[in-house]
Amino acid sequence: MSQTAGAVPDGSILVHIGPQKTGSTTIQRALHANRKTLARQGVYYPGPDFRLLEAGWAAMGGGTPVGRAPARPEAWARVRDGVHASKARVRLLSTEDWSRADDAAVDRIVADLGADNLHVVYVARRLDRLLPSHWQERVKARMTRTWEDFVRYVVVEEHPEQWEWRMMWESHDAVEVLGRWARHIDPTRIRVLVADEADHSLLPRTFERLLGLPEGLLEPDPAHRSNRSLTYPEVEALRQINIVAHAEEWTPQAYWRIAQVGVGLGLSKEPAGPGERRIPGLPEWALPGVIERCKKHADAIASSSYTVIGDPDRLRVDGVIQADPDTAPLPGVSMDLLARVASRLVAGAGDLAARNTPPLLEHSDGRTLLRELAARLLRRLPRGGSGGT
Repeated sequence: MSQTAGAVPDGSILVHIGPQKTGSTTIQRALHANRKTLARQGVYYPGPDFRLLEAGWAAMGGGTPVGRAPARPEAWARVRDGVHASKARVRLLSTEDWSRADDAAVDRIVADLGADNLHVVYVARRLDRLLPSHWQERVKARMTRTWEDFVRYVVVEEHPEQWEWRMMWESHDAVEVLGRWARHIDPTRIRVLVADEADHSLLPRTFERLLGLPEGLLEPDPAHRSNRSLTYPEVEALRQINIVAHAEEWTPQAYWRIAQVGVGLGLSKEPAGPGERRIPGLPEWALPGVIERCKKHADAIASSSYTVIGDPDRLRVDGVIQADPDTAPLPGVSMDLLARVASRLVAGAGDLAARNTPPLLEHSDGRTLLRELAARLLRRLPRGGSGGT
């Protein structure tokens, strides 16, 4: 049944599991910026990062994002021990990675934290709004599928044995994610916040109520706002870089510093080019699959014993969404964007060299490739006009 958020009981450990692209970074940045105020209000939010990074990966017992060192078990042990040592009335952990935790990882996390005081919050969002954001994030992580190919792959086809398919649905199939956690803790202590696409204040106000905080405390700080989403031409440019990176066998460290940080993060910190398109909507053939999945999520949440905050019907999209007639890859990118990409490539390559990291290729010292990097990639990118795409 839909309801407003109520504060978790004193002594609770509240675990926010995201998932990705549901406002997690915004709320994490607000929590991080107000860490001292939270402590005075009786809320423990472990640091030093804005969210669990290495500690969260270590708790899951799996791999780490591209280019990062293996997660050390002691990173999670420090966080776990800090949570248990804290005398705060509420202890809060936040990482969207835990929305992908399998049964073994959930069992381990719950056992480490203690099931009796554990509460979980998950944010459910309309899939038609999630899919473009998720495609962008996966391109930032070396995926080379076009927008249309990606939609067909995750919506129309079934590939549970393949990594990219699992990266979508292990986090965003609300039925499966919540079911995994409900097998390990009391389902009534799982809170499902149904996102309202028209009300961006819902997430911070909900967390303030859950944590028993004054209203307005978690208002996003402009200095800590999430970086903007990339435009369609920017994602396409990064996708072409991925094709080169795969063909030339860039090391994970090189890809992380040059493509993810240098280009992806660098572009997101700059203003978008004038008139650059947003990522398209859904093609006609994808609508039935998206509508059915949205209905499945709404029905399951509405009939569950979870504590539901908001209206599950907001997840339904039948009669709400329309097909986008133009979802094809772009024929080219503007000269302005090419110049911006070249600048970010050079910056990323310089950062890689300054860090004395492993070479760009496992079998090369990398010096020649670093000098020629921008030229080789720009030859790959199709050119548009001198202005927009």
